[in-house]
Amino acid sequence: MPIDAEEIRQLSDLIEEVNELVGVWEIWIDDCPVNPLKVKVYRLHAQGLYQGKANYSIQNPDQADPYRSVNPTPSIRESLISAINGFLMFYRPEVKEQTKFILDKNF
Repeated sequence: MPIDAEEIRQLSDLIEEVNELVGVWEIWIDDCPVNPLKVKVYRLHAQGLYQGKANYSIQNPDQADPYRSVNPTPSIRESLISAINGFLMFYRPEVKEQTKFILDKNF
């Protein structure tokens, strides 16, 4: 029997949001010191969208701040791809020693 997210949210006024983990993927990236990159995709029930989150943010020497894509999308596939591309667009093996990989401790 499917779980009704709205029913769960209505259990208490203290519950603000209900999200569902729909999958976890491990992505092995050539010559990357943080292999495997792990991506969780959540269903955001209130919005009817999905959100992918990688276990690392990345900051190469040319970036002012670390980056991790967390854009909500209409599908699991798009969220997974968005999270992977959010990492890969800043990963440059030639400067990996100067790149900061920030682990999400709550992942």
